[in-house]
Amino acid sequence: MNQITDNQKFINAIKYVYYNIDKPLTLDQVAKQVALSTASLKRLFLQITGQSAGRFIRKLRMELAFKRLHSTDESILETALEVGFENHASFSRCFKQLFGCPPHTARKKIHIINELESVELTEPTYVTLENIQIQGTTAQGTYWEASPTAWIQLAKTVHKKENVELDDEIRTYIGISHDNPHDDNVDHDKVRFTAGIFNASEEYEELQTTTIPGGKYAQFHYRGKLANLGMPFHYIYGAWNKQKNNLIDLAKPTFIIFDRFPHKFDDHQLIITVPLKK
Repeated sequence: MNQITDNQKFINAIKYVYYNIDKPLTLDQVAKQVALSTASLKRLFLQITGQSAGRFIRKLRMELAFKRLHSTDESILETALEVGFENHASFSRCFKQLFGCPPHTARKKIHIINELESVELTEPTYVTLENIQIQGTTAQGTYWEASPTAWIQLAKTVHKKENVELDDEIRTYIGISHDNPHDDNVDHDKVRFTAGIFNASEEYEELQTTTIPGGKYAQFHYRGKLANLGMPFHYIYGAWNKQKNNLIDLAKPTFIIFDRFPHKFDDHQLIITVPLKK
């Protein structure tokens, strides 16, 4: 398979898992839904995420559980059932294996993100930014659809116009996440994502101009694969924001500054830039 086909198969697999997160799932089931052999599915997940398919799917369940533990008052059993576990004991055991602490402790534990494998997230630095004007394209869907779709559309436009490599040094790539992952009013398949360029050498008629408003921001430095970005976002908008007494300005979008054109298969060093209230 080529990279575009691989990306779409991965997206379809993640969508199927999300839609069925409250049910028991096997890798054979997921593979069948995306027209892959189980062995090919395992290889694809390992290549894109750096983790086995089974571990990554368990991490997705725990990611959703982590969000619910920090944003609702439901019991641990209720949370366990919502993410597909049949009882408190199996959920707690899996949660502790992944995070090194039981669920009831996780509600108080702020730095849980740094205990994940294949992910590094620094404590933030605080900066004041001027308005940033980018040229970009916006897609909507689940995060797993919207983000890669927007980047593919951007790549086609830039490459066609300039006929140069995407990773050259004449521009900076910025991704804008328009929707708060902890806002239950936003449907999970209606998430908006803009892929854009800043400091480009010329204007692109095919792209929309978007202005990121200036102001105070917290900048988190992240290292890892793009497929593992969900947990840092849930941590920042959940535990970190709660610790800071809801410091995030939800009227402005969070954006990501990329070290180069994003590739799902590679590790990246990114700057997650979060707007703050005055």
